[in-house]
Amino acid sequence: MPPPFRSQPSSSTVPTTSSQITNEGAGPSHILKRFFLGPMPDSVLQREARQTAKRKSRLFPFSNDSSDSDEVSRVMKNYALRFFLNEGGREEEWGEQEEQGARERMLERWRESEWGQLISRNKNDKKDLKRAATRWVGSSFEVGNIVGVNIFVEAEAMSRVSSRVSACSSPYLPMDSAAVQVIHNITTNGTGSDVPDPTETFVTAPCVPEVIAAPTIDQRQVSADEGEAGPSSASSSTALLRPPLSLRVGSSPNGARSEPAIPPRKSNIRIPSFAKSDVVPSKAKDKGKKAVRYDLTPVSHSPSPSPVPASPADVLERTESGILNTSAGAMSTGAFASDHPETGDVILRDRILVRIYSTEDTIRNFTEERHRTTKGLWLEDWAEFLVAWRKDRIELYKNHTVPGKEWLRGHKHLAYTILLNHDSTILSMYSFVDLSFCISSCQTHRLYNPFKGQWDIRASKDETNIYIFKHKSRSRAYDWLWQLWRAKGNQIPPSILVKNPRLDAQVMINTPGVDTLDGFRMFSRENIIALCIRSLREVSDWKFVIEREIAEGKSLQLAWRNGTHLDWIWLDDDVEGQARRWSVLCGLAVKQSKVPLQLEIRLGEHYPSFVHLKNGERLNEPPAIEGYLSRIKPATRQKEQVYLCTHGPYLFSLRPSDANPPTPLGMQMLTDHGLGSLSDDPHEYAHSLRKLEVERGVAQITKAMGVGDLDSVLAVRRAVHSVVKHTHEFQAKNDEELHTMDLPPVREEGDEQDEGGPEVLSKSDNPTELKMKRSFELLLKTGMVIRFETHSRQLASEWVERLQELIRYWKLRVRADTREEMDLAQTRKPRVTPLVHVDNDHIIYTEALPDDKAALPTLGYLYNWCVLEGCRSIIRDGKVFMRRGMRGPYKLTHLFLLAGTLVQFRISPHHSLHTTMRRNRISLLDAYVFSGYFAAQCLPPGQFDANQEVLPRRYQDGLEVDDKEEDRLFVICYRQSSQAEQGVEEKGKEKETSKPQQNGHANPMLAPETGNSTSAASSSKKSTGSISSSTPSLALPKPPALDAKRKFAIFRTRSRIERDAWIYALNSEIEKVLRKRKEWEKKVRNDGGLMDL
Repeated sequence: MPPPFRSQPSSSTVPTTSSQITNEGAGPSHILKRFFLGPMPDSVLQREARQTAKRKSRLFPFSNDSSDSDEVSRVMKNYALRFFLNEGGREEEWGEQEEQGARERMLERWRESEWGQLISRNKNDKKDLKRAATRWVGSSFEVGNIVGVNIFVEAEAMSRVSSRVSACSSPYLPMDSAAVQVIHNITTNGTGSDVPDPTETFVTAPCVPEVIAAPTIDQRQVSADEGEAGPSSASSSTALLRPPLSLRVGSSPNGARSEPAIPPRKSNIRIPSFAKSDVVPSKAKDKGKKAVRYDLTPVSHSPSPSPVPASPADVLERTESGILNTSAGAMSTGAFASDHPETGDVILRDRILVRIYSTEDTIRNFTEERHRTTKGLWLEDWAEFLVAWRKDRIELYKNHTVPGKEWLRGHKHLAYTILLNHDSTILSMYSFVDLSFCISSCQTHRLYNPFKGQWDIRASKDETNIYIFKHKSRSRAYDWLWQLWRAKGNQIPPSILVKNPRLDAQVMINTPGVDTLDGFRMFSRENIIALCIRSLREVSDWKFVIEREIAEGKSLQLAWRNGTHLDWIWLDDDVEGQARRWSVLCGLAVKQSKVPLQLEIRLGEHYPSFVHLKNGERLNEPPAIEGYLSRIKPATRQKEQVYLCTHGPYLFSLRPSDANPPTPLGMQMLTDHGLGSLSDDPHEYAHSLRKLEVERGVAQITKAMGVGDLDSVLAVRRAVHSVVKHTHEFQAKNDEELHTMDLPPVREEGDEQDEGGPEVLSKSDNPTELKMKRSFELLLKTGMVIRFETHSRQLASEWVERLQELIRYWKLRVRADTREEMDLAQTRKPRVTPLVHVDNDHIIYTEALPDDKAALPTLGYLYNWCVLEGCRSIIRDGKVFMRRGMRGPYKLTHLFLLAGTLVQFRISPHHSLHTTMRRNRISLLDAYVFSGYFAAQCLPPGQFDANQEVLPRRYQDGLEVDDKEEDRLFVICYRQSSQAEQGVEEKGKEKETSKPQQNGHANPMLAPETGNSTSAASSSKKSTGSISSSTPSLALPKPPALDAKRKFAIFRTRSRIERDAWIYALNSEIEKVLRKRKEWEKKVRNDGGLMDL
């Protein structure tokens, strides 16, 4: 029997009671509810039942019809406690007898429901298919709800409690003491490491807690770890320390404790990264300083016996594998396994997009900003290369120009070689937004030495080559940059500064002994977060600012921040599934490349599901809706069957054949979708069902005929005219709000008497009036009217009510997002139109100067975790100017970033909906995304002028920007091949007829594109299912050639902030696509032979 859904006692200081589970409205919950409105055709259920029966007969040939009821019973068993509490029961009364009674009542109520009776009727009436084609069955229901229990809400409540417990009692590797330093500024030295300003004042806690009276500065409390606090004497030169952490958690120690004076707002907390095993006095003049050794034994909640030293005989008998976790292993193990590779060993190997320049000058630290102002650069090559790093050189390979030469020689053509050990080789960060890096090195030429029987690579002193590398995977680019940075002999700074912008506090962690395996384990993402949480609890605002958010289900995460760009640290494994021990430390390679990076610990924010009104009231996101309707054409008065569904602030229109409607819980289980048997874990089951809902939404958006913006709707009303009008004369004083004045009432007398359907309509005395009563209209800002007819009058009123709630909320939410974007843009440069404030004394003053190092709490909403975790079907959307190919006009399109696909809709002022394009999808598999000056260089000559005057722009929603053209530009380089879209094909399945286009052009990357170039996703049959279908039973197709033709899609956004958010979302989605196609990517990466030098 699975454990009941109840709260478990915790040893942390934050209590977890049943009230925290039952309180659904407390705090910001990330629950996306959805309702299906009205009945659905019985033929849809019959078709689903037949497909389900076929799948079950193939997967479970010996199953019987009772399997459905068994799975329903298992679902109800997981949520019997919630049902018991909803009926007025109390948790302390819960037992086996109450559980059995609750499950029986749930099952009985479900069988008596309309959908439960429908299942039993369909089992007895399987042959009545003609009647099922015209019969409408069922009624409105909530997706994920069964007999009054919403499993999404229950899973969210469980995640809140678990996140509170994990945040308050996270495991960490120990540290022995912590020192608080109150500093006023943090400066950066020439090497990029954080060092305090010489004028700052420090207060460092000694190893033994003492008392100090500080006459000059205010101090915060300093914590000491367990086992180090002891009796001490008070003097005028010692600090006030809190008792050990073990005494502060749970019961309080004997004796009173003094509270410190309130310190300055900004503080710096320094903590050693390892626990001290013994302390040895140093020879320094300052007797308060200590030389320490570090113990890597994790913290244990129970006392452990002292380790017994190994005997000399055992030490001498240790093998190489047996010393990895010993002191000898710590001294012999480097930063990565390939510190001393052989001559022919490959350290890293990938396909990378490389742009190569040559110059006669020696350029150091070549960045995007310096690229704009550097003269005398000649473009040598731009293509996708096979890049291999072997010992002290990097080799760039491309295809042979002569067909069959690779087959004869067994390797690709070695085009360029970079000597890493040469004095002229310099590594630098080109663009942090794209995470493209640059290597400048001398040119090389290759000579064969017949005496040695090998090739000699010699450097040239005449010219220098500049190589700009852009990888598809952002995490893989970090791996390249980190290992190249370490291979060049760069050292990790002595300390790492972690800042929390909410508390305005900083934690400084020392970094001795990082090059060992245990050192990397110490600086893992989880351990750094746990160390910061333990130290930041000493800040007085922790309980009110951070702990309250954690109690509502949020979690603290690490991120590297550069101005208004946030890069979350969220991947602990590389694309091959191997551990990335440097997932946190790899940002140091970027920081010491003169990029102003700051490591921050922030709350992992999701996209807001609420908005605050002017009066301070909080308005939560209403549930999304969908259902079958009939659109009445104003010209011919004919009905067009459509399926409407809302996703975010958009209303999508689909054909009924592509509707993919939801089914109530109990009608169709997870086994029908190929996810295996039903899980006994309620949280896992809810997660699987929520994943299915996201994939279902992706399929709906992909097959939609058109999309409308809810923000463009002025009002929603019941139909008042029997004759459909094409336009309206509704005057709105303010189009930023939904108008409900001077509209007919939503609910009328007689709505409940209409049972609905064509049978009632045929018996009505006035069918024309009944059709009008069953209809509602959307009044758009363009003056157009769209009328829809529902199944019944009551259903029409329900559509009007829910649409009004959605339109009101999303109008406010979109306005709030625009204001936040303008505020973020103001941190980089002053506003185009400065804001002037006037107080009561009529004193006029302007706003503060831009500060890109401010806390910026709204930055987490722009770079939200919904993009990384895929909480919504729409990952990102927006209106951008797009051009297909290198030439042609830019057209305003509406983009929707979905799972692995970019969908486009055409915007036309003469249509009520944005219509879909003929080939409206771009597959992100095997795609590159780059922006800025790097993207501007790929434009044909004459289309980009770096010296063009920048004109300020103001948009309809109030956004004002004056960014440069290259700062609003990004490009997607993709393949149109069906292999790039699908990646894998099932064995025995018929392959696609379209093959990758072969191009004999010497440089296909520079081949001009025509205006009629199309998107990569030419086939829409299996776009959604292919993203998650990766099993060992699949046959991998042949990787595309290096010189296979690629297409370009060029996009222009409104501002740099908007472009950076698009780059963040696209790179994150490409990362997820590559990791779901590990075998395909591995085959592409290893395709082609290397030259034996």
